[in-house]
Amino acid sequence: MLLLSGLLLACNPAVDADSGNKNDLFFPNLLEQLDEVNKITVSTVGLETPVNILRTGDNWRLESPAGVPANPNLIKDLIRKIAIAKNLEIKTSRTAWHQYLGVSDIQSGKATGPLIKLQTDNSSWQLIIGNSSVEQKGQYWRQAEQAVVVRVDQTLELPAQLLDWMDRLIIDVPAEAVAAIVVSNASGQSFHLRREEEYQDLVLSSNSLVESPVQMLVQGLYKLHYAAIRRADGLQQPAEYQLEYLLFDGNSITMSCTPDNDGSWCQLVVKAATESHDHQTLQQHADSMNMSLSPWSFHLSPKRTELFSRALKSLEENESDDS
Repeated sequence: MLLLSGLLLACNPAVDADSGNKNDLFFPNLLEQLDEVNKITVSTVGLETPVNILRTGDNWRLESPAGVPANPNLIKDLIRKIAIAKNLEIKTSRTAWHQYLGVSDIQSGKATGPLIKLQTDNSSWQLIIGNSSVEQKGQYWRQAEQAVVVRVDQTLELPAQLLDWMDRLIIDVPAEAVAAIVVSNASGQSFHLRREEEYQDLVLSSNSLVESPVQMLVQGLYKLHYAAIRRADGLQQPAEYQLEYLLFDGNSITMSCTPDNDGSWCQLVVKAATESHDHQTLQQHADSMNMSLSPWSFHLSPKRTELFSRALKSLEENESDDS
């Protein structure tokens, strides 16, 4: 199936690393329990609400906004680095030095570094991420329950905004997967574009070749990311246009959009191929994707919105010329 959704990407935290001597690890007992970690909490200075990331099966999702997938690559890299981090140097155990190394307690007025908590059903690990060493390799970390500060061989840089913790890839359909596109506008006009083989140009149902802005529509669902997200209780106003992408494998994706000054708010629906011999499996996959897609409206960038609006304008102008 060619519907490759970022919303369904799995995050496998397994680590294949030569940890060397277990006692050299910053958290000696974490690596062997890594597959059991099911919650990550990140508290950052200046951010009133901690970032809570929960694990369900192989997927990570944010607790707030509820159900939004977390960035799988970011989470995988985060927990991997914490698990394999090795102690290079015990820097100090004097609390007076914590502020200079960036590892003061998060609730203190001197705190600068974030507090990260990893949890399983039975265990937890808490660390404060401090400054990177200026002259040597690594970064200063401190276990939240201890005074000792350690320079480790890993360096963590965490997102400053909640949006950056999210998996912003909505869906990823390569251009060569698109067999046809049905474009509809608010006035009731509908334009049917198709091609018989991948890499061919799109033509209207009348076999008329369409202009370059319309040809670009085949790239409309390629690495489709959002710039913002909100709960979808229906679009705030009727969609100004709709694009239905029909794929060569028989599946389809419909996107309904309403532009604003900074891009467009869109909702997506996936439909499985009805004539496939494997329809039941495809339908289950489509249902799973729709469960993740349907609660949300996704705000697309001005650049992506321009791709759609220019194509629609070109189609409307050609229709006017032909009439």
